[in-house]
Amino acid sequence: VKPSKITRLAANLASCRRILLVSHVDPDGDNIGSLVGFSRYLTSRGISATILLVDPVPEPFRFLLSGLKVMDPTRPGCRFRPVKIWDATLFLDAGEWYRMGRAEKFVREWGGRVIRLDHHEGGVKFSHHDVVDTAITCTAEILWELLEQGHCRLTRPLAEAMYVAFMTETGS
Repeated sequence: VKPSKITRLAANLASCRRILLVSHVDPDGDNIGSLVGFSRYLTSRGISATILLVDPVPEPFRFLLSGLKVMDPTRPGCRFRPVKIWDATLFLDAGEWYRMGRAEKFVREWGGRVIRLDHHEGGVKFSHHDVVDTAITCTAEILWELLEQGHCRLTRPLAEAMYVAFMTETGS
């Protein structure tokens, strides 16, 4: 990822007090690991982070969510409402609106700033800020770039999330 994109991303995130992180449909290890990693990164920077899950998290990855703010539509009473309490929405590991599943309408109605982080070919420009690099192996590499530039200290929970993202996306 170009250093200028990482610097701009860090500035964009630093301008926020509350960020919503949205999973994609059928979340995999890269998606969940990246969501959790970015949530922990944001929290370490004093930014409130809430993860919105659009589908259930596979059992092997559920431990990563411990201690985080999570909106889970599989729980009774959880509804998507376009509440304008977030400064930005972070959409990770997918390049099309429809990959937000049930959350798409919620995010569109909210109308706030959308930041898309991805490593997949294709996709459409639908966000206010795209950080897309098809040369990287997984979305968590974008977070790694932030860490390398000194924007955060690597903690065990953050390392575990990134490990899951790297290992599952690379087939290791």
